[in-house]
Amino acid sequence: MITQSQFLSSEEQQIIHADSLKILREVGALYHSDRALDIPAKNGADVDKDSKIARIPEEMVDQALKTAPKSFVLGARVPEKILPYPRPTVVMCWTTAASLPAISRPVNGATPTFRIT
Repeated sequence: MITQSQFLSSEEQQIIHADSLKILREVGALYHSDRALDIPAKNGADVDKDSKIARIPEEMVDQALKTAPKSFVLGARVPEKILPYPRPTVVMCWTTAASLPAISRPVNGATPTFRIT
Protein backbone atom coordinates (compact mmCIF):
# COMPACT_ATOMS: atom_id res chain seq x y z
CA MET A 1 0.00 0.00 0.00
CA ILE A 2 1.30 3.49 -0.85
CA THR A 3 0.07 6.68 0.81
CA GLN A 4 1.21 10.29 0.67
CA SER A 5 1.36 12.57 3.71
CA GLN A 6 3.00 15.73 4.92
CA PHE A 7 4.23 14.95 8.41
CA LEU A 8 5.73 18.21 9.64
CA SER A 9 5.14 21.87 8.98
CA SER A 10 8.12 24.19 8.45
CA GLU A 11 7.71 25.47 12.01
CA GLU A 12 7.70 21.91 13.41
CA GLN A 13 10.83 21.11 11.37
CA GLN A 14 12.59 24.15 12.87
CA ILE A 15 11.64 23.09 16.41
CA ILE A 16 13.05 19.59 15.81
CA HIS A 17 16.21 21.04 14.28
CA ALA A 18 16.78 23.38 17.26
CA ASP A 19 16.17 20.57 19.75
CA SER A 20 18.48 18.24 17.80
CA LEU A 21 21.25 20.84 17.91
CA LYS A 22 20.79 21.15 21.68
CA ILE A 23 20.98 17.36 22.15
CA LEU A 24 24.10 17.05 19.97
CA ARG A 25 25.76 19.94 21.82
CA GLU A 26 24.79 19.03 25.40
CA VAL A 27 24.27 15.25 25.43
CA GLY A 28 26.39 14.30 22.44
CA ALA A 29 26.54 11.24 20.24
CA LEU A 30 27.93 7.86 21.30
CA TYR A 31 30.48 6.28 18.96
CA HIS A 32 31.28 2.58 19.24
CA SER A 33 34.48 2.83 17.21
CA ASP A 34 37.59 4.81 18.16
CA ARG A 35 38.30 5.26 14.47
CA ALA A 36 34.86 6.76 13.90
CA LEU A 37 35.26 8.96 17.01
CA ASP A 38 38.38 10.50 15.47
CA ILE A 39 36.26 12.11 12.73
CA PRO A 40 34.25 14.48 14.96
CA ALA A 41 37.38 15.07 17.07
CA LYS A 42 39.26 16.31 13.98
CA ASN A 43 36.33 18.54 13.01
CA GLY A 44 35.83 20.47 16.24
CA ALA A 45 33.67 18.29 18.49
CA ASP A 46 34.37 18.01 22.21
CA VAL A 47 35.31 14.32 22.47
CA ASP A 48 35.56 12.18 25.61
CA LYS A 49 37.64 9.14 24.61
CA ASP A 50 36.68 7.20 27.78
CA SER A 51 32.91 7.45 27.31
CA LYS A 52 33.22 7.58 23.48
CA ILE A 53 30.85 10.54 23.38
CA ALA A 54 31.32 13.48 21.03
CA ARG A 55 29.52 16.71 21.83
CA ILE A 56 28.95 18.30 18.46
CA PRO A 57 28.78 22.09 18.09
CA GLU A 58 26.19 23.82 15.91
CA GLU A 59 28.88 25.07 13.52
CA MET A 60 29.88 21.48 12.76
CA VAL A 61 26.27 20.53 12.00
CA ASP A 62 25.87 23.63 9.80
CA GLN A 63 28.97 22.67 7.81
CA ALA A 64 27.71 19.11 7.36
CA LEU A 65 24.35 20.41 6.14
CA LYS A 66 26.08 22.68 3.61
CA THR A 67 27.87 19.68 2.09
CA ALA A 68 24.88 17.31 2.14
CA PRO A 69 23.12 16.65 -1.19
CA LYS A 70 20.15 18.93 -1.83
CA SER A 71 18.26 16.23 -3.65
CA PHE A 72 18.31 12.47 -4.19
CA VAL A 73 16.32 9.78 -5.97
CA LEU A 74 14.79 6.66 -4.48
CA GLY A 75 14.90 4.12 -7.26
CA ALA A 76 12.39 1.39 -7.98
CA ARG A 77 12.18 -1.70 -10.13
CA VAL A 78 9.22 -0.15 -11.92
CA PRO A 79 10.34 3.19 -13.48
CA GLU A 80 7.00 4.90 -12.72
CA LYS A 81 7.63 4.35 -9.00
CA ILE A 82 10.99 6.19 -8.93
CA LEU A 83 10.73 9.03 -6.39
CA PRO A 84 12.84 12.19 -6.60
CA TYR A 85 13.29 14.11 -3.33
CA PRO A 86 12.61 16.68 -2.02
CA ARG A 87 8.87 16.28 -2.58
CA PRO A 88 5.91 18.31 -1.30
CA THR A 89 4.63 15.15 0.40
CA VAL A 90 6.31 12.06 1.80
CA VAL A 91 5.51 8.72 0.20
CA MET A 92 5.38 5.76 2.57
CA CYS A 93 5.14 2.14 1.51
CA TRP A 94 3.97 -0.66 3.76
CA THR A 95 4.37 -4.37 3.21
CA THR A 96 3.12 -7.38 5.09
CA ALA A 97 6.69 -8.60 5.60
CA ALA A 98 9.21 -6.92 7.87
CA SER A 99 11.70 -4.95 5.84
CA LEU A 100 14.45 -2.39 6.24
CA PRO A 101 15.21 0.58 3.99
CA ALA A 102 17.96 -0.28 1.54
CA ILE A 103 20.70 1.73 -0.09
CA SER A 104 22.16 -0.16 -2.99
CA ARG A 105 24.30 0.12 -6.08
CA PRO A 106 23.18 -0.82 -9.58
CA VAL A 107 23.56 -4.53 -10.20
CA ASN A 108 23.51 -5.88 -13.75
CA GLY A 109 22.00 -2.64 -15.02
CA ALA A 110 19.18 -2.50 -12.45
CA THR A 111 18.06 0.86 -11.06
CA PRO A 112 19.75 1.58 -7.71
CA THR A 113 17.50 1.97 -4.69
CA PHE A 114 19.10 5.25 -3.69
CA ARG A 115 20.88 7.77 -5.91
CA ILE A 116 22.26 11.18 -5.00
CA THR A 117 21.60 13.75 -7.71
